[in-house]
Amino acid sequence: MAAPTPTLPPVRLLPAARLAAAARETPLLDAAVRLARWTRTEGGRAVDDRGGLAPGERRAAAAELGPASGGTPASGPVSDAAGGTEEGGREAPGALAAAGELDEAWDLAGYLGLVDVDPGIEVVEDRPDDGRAGRPGDGGTRPAGGTVRRGGGGRAVPGPALEQAEAGSPDEVLSLWQDAVGYVVARTVGPDPQGPAAPSGSAVGGAAGHDPASAQAFLDAALENLYVISALEPSGGRREAGAAPTGPRPPGAPAPAGTADGPAATGPAATGPAADGVTAAVPLPVLAASLVVPDGTDEPTPEVLEELTSVMARLDDLFAPLAAVGLVDHSPAGPRHGSVRLTPLGVYAVRRRLLDAGYDAPALGDAAERDAAALLTVLARYPEEAARTETARWLARRSPAGAAEQLLDAARGDDPQAPLRRLSCQQVLAMLGPVAEPAVRAVLDDPHLGGLARVWLAEHGAAGVPGPTEETVLWLTVDTVAAQLGAEDEHMLRELVRDLVVRHESFFNAAWRVDHPATAEVLEAMGRLHPDRDVAKEARRAAFRARSRHRAH
Repeated sequence: MAAPTPTLPPVRLLPAARLAAAARETPLLDAAVRLARWTRTEGGRAVDDRGGLAPGERRAAAAELGPASGGTPASGPVSDAAGGTEEGGREAPGALAAAGELDEAWDLAGYLGLVDVDPGIEVVEDRPDDGRAGRPGDGGTRPAGGTVRRGGGGRAVPGPALEQAEAGSPDEVLSLWQDAVGYVVARTVGPDPQGPAAPSGSAVGGAAGHDPASAQAFLDAALENLYVISALEPSGGRREAGAAPTGPRPPGAPAPAGTADGPAATGPAATGPAADGVTAAVPLPVLAASLVVPDGTDEPTPEVLEELTSVMARLDDLFAPLAAVGLVDHSPAGPRHGSVRLTPLGVYAVRRRLLDAGYDAPALGDAAERDAAALLTVLARYPEEAARTETARWLARRSPAGAAEQLLDAARGDDPQAPLRRLSCQQVLAMLGPVAEPAVRAVLDDPHLGGLARVWLAEHGAAGVPGPTEETVLWLTVDTVAAQLGAEDEHMLRELVRDLVVRHESFFNAAWRVDHPATAEVLEAMGRLHPDRDVAKEARRAAFRARSRHRAH
């Protein structure tokens, strides 16, 4: 049997045009595009024999980027050589870092095709082997066999992707930006990590035993957990029960924690899918705990606390380059614990990766153009605020009367998901208000919807509502409990079961006769959940009678 598709909380995506505009403004891509424009001159710009900026061009390239702050590629002085010196021969502060950032932007421009680089013509001459193999000579390096290769500097000119970056459609710009993200990720977690995220001996790169596959899996898990935490309703950074069913983890990645009872339950209030697409900042300790602390842990062990410290440092290293490409906003750890949040671009990119990996990663508005059955199905697993937003978008595209009729029609059925659809239907009808009354009255005699209709009409003070029969009350009770059976947190269901037994002393004597597909399953659940042993035994006996009755029919 195939594993169920992992379902994640819904997120709010910005329109593609706004995302594309944001992509153009990300520091690293913006710098790469400006360098590509800078090559738009007669004859292009000079490069060395490896395609890098020629020494004589480096200062002009840095000037083209201009002064910047926040670690963008133009920050700090850049000399004509790879390093820089102050008067008196001392190394200029920040010169090496700035040079590395300039090279990063230039390399990205070449990788994306924003510039085309011709490193020059290679001249190959055969000469007798004079015993000087491997020594510099005649302007080139003399390999064994007497062959001399002369590499001259070449030129860089604008590449075909520059037009895509400047005048492409939103989808084309976003595609280019995602390629830039892929480039940065590959350089960060690859076999020879480079850039500010990979200092020698760090948790990410440079250390002995670095495993690119493990580093990629760790990053995937961190981004997925950040995505889930960011997508939740306002809940103090907690993952609400049932809001984010977990699924298969990336190979080698730790399983996420962060349940309502776990250590990741602490932290600032999350904002959920905000209207502007901006998510709340997540403290690095919260994200680290979601990766390493097992669910249900009350007090982390010293070993776990030590691992948390290591994981926080590793996250700090990983997120620095991702901030430069606009995937996250990152405040590094210092005197206080750092934090990170997904940018609207980050939400867009991580969601695409999750969809490619087989996750069900909905976006708010997905159901707006779909039918009522699809809406009711997704609402059943959405957090409250997201469900209201999705419902409002769906209703805005339909007349109130027509929407009520479609919703009630979609709520019919005997399939396992039908009770959840009916529960969601009640909630949507409540948003419609009195305009739904004609459609609701029309289903008073419907075997699936009659109980729902009577409850709704009574709650809205409608006149002339016929009283429910005992059969209708029992059927609606079973249907309501059946809609709650899939919840991860059984606390509310347990309270519902206890309340039912208190209010209906002879409930089990009558319930087993209810003609509902889930009657036996509901009674078995009541027997499992009720704390009183005698009541639980009575519920199991009723469940057995319900199954026997079903087989007889």
